[in-house]
Amino acid sequence: MSVAPKSRDEIPAVHLHFGLDAKALEGALLLHNRTCDAARRALAFYLHDMQSRGLHQALGFVSAVQFARQRLDMSRRLARTLIAVGSALRELPLTDDAFCKGRISWSKVRLLVKIAIPENEKAWLTRAEGISCERLELEIRGAEKGRPPREDGLGVPTVKFQFAAKLPPLSHEILEQARRKIHQESGGDLDDGEFLQFLAESYLRQGECKGEERNMGSSSLYQVAIGHCPECTRSHVATDYGPITLTPSEGAMIRCDGEIAGSKSSSPTPPKTRRRVLARDGHRCVHCQGSGNLHVHHIVFRQDGGTNDLSNLMTLCAHCHGMIHDGFLKIEGKAPHGLTITDGSGRLLDGNGRRVGPEILLDRIEGGPYGPPSATVAEGKKLADLIGQEEVRESLEIVCLAAQRENRAPRHVLLQGPPGLGKTSLARAMAVESGAPFVSRTGPAVSSIDELLVAEGTVLLIDEIHALPRHVAEVFYETMDQGKICVVGATTNPNLMPKPLRDRFVLQEELLDYSEWDLARIVSQASNANIEGKASQTIARASMGTPRKALALLNSVDDLRLARGKKVISAALVQEALRRKRMDELGLGPRHTQALNILKKRRRPTGQARLASLMGLDRDVLQVTIQPDLLRLQLIDVTPRGLVASATKRSHETHVANWHRGEVGVRERITPYRRLLEYRA
Repeated sequence: MSVAPKSRDEIPAVHLHFGLDAKALEGALLLHNRTCDAARRALAFYLHDMQSRGLHQALGFVSAVQFARQRLDMSRRLARTLIAVGSALRELPLTDDAFCKGRISWSKVRLLVKIAIPENEKAWLTRAEGISCERLELEIRGAEKGRPPREDGLGVPTVKFQFAAKLPPLSHEILEQARRKIHQESGGDLDDGEFLQFLAESYLRQGECKGEERNMGSSSLYQVAIGHCPECTRSHVATDYGPITLTPSEGAMIRCDGEIAGSKSSSPTPPKTRRRVLARDGHRCVHCQGSGNLHVHHIVFRQDGGTNDLSNLMTLCAHCHGMIHDGFLKIEGKAPHGLTITDGSGRLLDGNGRRVGPEILLDRIEGGPYGPPSATVAEGKKLADLIGQEEVRESLEIVCLAAQRENRAPRHVLLQGPPGLGKTSLARAMAVESGAPFVSRTGPAVSSIDELLVAEGTVLLIDEIHALPRHVAEVFYETMDQGKICVVGATTNPNLMPKPLRDRFVLQEELLDYSEWDLARIVSQASNANIEGKASQTIARASMGTPRKALALLNSVDDLRLARGKKVISAALVQEALRRKRMDELGLGPRHTQALNILKKRRRPTGQARLASLMGLDRDVLQVTIQPDLLRLQLIDVTPRGLVASATKRSHETHVANWHRGEVGVRERITPYRRLLEYRA
């Protein structure tokens, strides 16, 4: 690998010699052709890294493509090609390694990334090494990506087009309103393809540009409402799914170009003035020259007294507009020719004074840039040191012991259960038990297979594995089948997992709620101060059988202990902490009591949607945070017609009311619940 130089003086210059003989000239061409290929690989690597990490924004550019165009004098097509190749080579390590070792050229790399996938990469690479670049281009021309190489090398081209986009909430709501309007006017429902075709045809039917003003069609009564709170400075867009909060920059740029209802101090940009600004700027963003999602920006902000004069208005795309309100861009002066554009550090971005860069330095590449990350052996508690889940721990101990006897990685394990029951702790304990490295990943955050490449023998935990992207999971199947690492999947909903992924887990264990005795032991072990036995039992009883809740409550009690200057956590201190959190000794809070009171007053089955509406909550909140706790304690019953309060609701509500008024003693608070639970047990 090459290391960035410390100074320009350390880089040797490239010498060009006149008058070379044929053999020396051939050697020079081969050398510099290889140098050119290596430089293209380096550009692809760093441009893709800039694009994936979003660092182009910190430099004041909308994308890595714009950076390459303005800073590197590179064409848009070449920049996009390099970024695409850099992204593809992350999932094609064999191809990258063959290029780095000089077995194939950069031209063949560009062709292979168009057709090869990890499953058939080796076959295509073998084919590419045995034929010319022209022959390889002929074989993949018009072929569908992922097709393995044919024996005759040729095939029938297929024509397929795919269009996909990830939209922010505002753009999604605009499209949905357009879809509803088309449906009402035409009386027919359109799928995504027909809808996009209708929009494109409607736009193309519009008139051509005439003078300064462009005919953009008739105005519509459909509008998108953006709410803004001046106190908390938050903005949200109203949708069919409820309000969706926008980022501060999105809210600021919308308020810059939109109409503020009820405002007399700052009027919106008149439509005629807006059309004149767009026509003056050629319907292009002044900064990046983009033509999509254009806004009219006030150089001096409207809230700072900016006017609607043409000299104070300029055209920006949504991305550049957001970068201004995020502080990555700064624009001063008067439009259209007196503008000064700088980045966050004050450096001019007008293209003048562009640095050429150092002379070329080429180090011979010995190996590919990718490989399994270095890892150290996990440290911490073993399975036997954990508390609770005895049956699950015994099964995991057997898996680890069998792997040690055969000198291999433990078999894949799937841990199922609600959050907070210790799935991560069990996975880490497996790594400690096996003497292996431990790596943790979160399923929704994984964007490429490169993030799941770990050293051989590693215990890899994938939390929320049911949300692992499908394209990553399908490539990951081969890694799991090799058995060189131990994959521990943690999920709260295994039914959402693809069947091929779920079936690859040899051991599937379900975690259940912890007993009060186990939770009390966990609390006593985790406490930073001396804790009374009755105090640890009270915390355990209020934790709903979940260690995470028990430890969170313990932290609250410990903060109260430090504030009171106490050295011991007593039962009275725990009760005070519960009262401050408006919880009783069973962990039930005000919302649980409200639900029980409503069910008692109605005296008839009540549906979930109705109950959530009466409580002023979303139905999902009721289903996830309130109903499971009440069902677990058997305080409500589920009937075909809805929810009803069980026979014990009266004693419970009386107890909660007395608890919050502080009218009962410690013994009176504990006894009714203990008798009730013992009777039901």
